[in-house]
Amino acid sequence: MIQQFADWLVYGIMGLDSASPLGTAVNFFFYDTIKILILLFFISVLMGIINAYFPIERLRNYFRHTKCTGCNICSPRFSVPSRRSVHVRPFRCSSAL
Repeated sequence: MIQQFADWLVYGIMGLDSASPLGTAVNFFFYDTIKILILLFFISVLMGIINAYFPIERLRNYFRHTKCTGCNICSPRFSVPSRRSVHVRPFRCSSAL
């Protein structure tokens, strides 16, 4: 469906030849741009749903009171000191240079 729309837009509306390198490059550009925008939309909606149903305090309490290997990996990302987690600090670039 996206490919058909990109074909119609590039070859039908813009009038580029499908055998030319420019036509195929522009077709690929429109096809991938539309595909990436659709994926970004769905990821944004999914993350909005996750943030609405799983507040950060709820995740922090879950990671703080759970003993599992995955929690030790995920808990530093949410700034939660779990029982056996290694405290990872994010890299901060100094502006002293």
